[in-house]
Amino acid sequence: MAKASSNYWTENPIVVSILNSELVNTNDFLADIKHKLNRYGNLSDRQGAAVIVCAIKSFWYQQKVEKSRLEDAGVPDVVAGNGVKISGEVISIKWRDSQWGMTLKMTVRDDRGFKVWGSVPRALGELPVGAHVEFVANVVQSDDNPKFGFFKRPRNAKAMEVA
Repeated sequence: MAKASSNYWTENPIVVSILNSELVNTNDFLADIKHKLNRYGNLSDRQGAAVIVCAIKSFWYQQKVEKSRLEDAGVPDVVAGNGVKISGEVISIKWRDSQWGMTLKMTVRDDRGFKVWGSVPRALGELPVGAHVEFVANVVQSDDNPKFGFFKRPRNAKAMEVA
């Protein structure tokens, strides 16, 4: 159990500074914790730790978004439509569980620069990250990022020899 603090604001400057930052305006959890601090005058050790963890995660996420934005600078938008030819490097492969069972998914960085994500075609079999692939698929652009898309119904798939 946390000990009652005589003056939480001066004894926990990091937590208080986070709760007084702009981050509270975009995070309901932090807003609720700030309300509790103002109402009761202190927080438990766990609540204070949760505030710090939340701020770290928010900072990490913002860094990830900024890195992605910089990587996408100069990259063309995803070519969307039916029968789009994708040719590029496999940059990740992961198993995903869905209502139809486990499915192997991959992210491909097309030679034009944009990235697409979808199911690994059976014709490719087991594929290492870094392999170069070609296939035709139906592609839609992401609502959040025009440099990223989703493909479905991949066909005419083949792994290319890397020189």
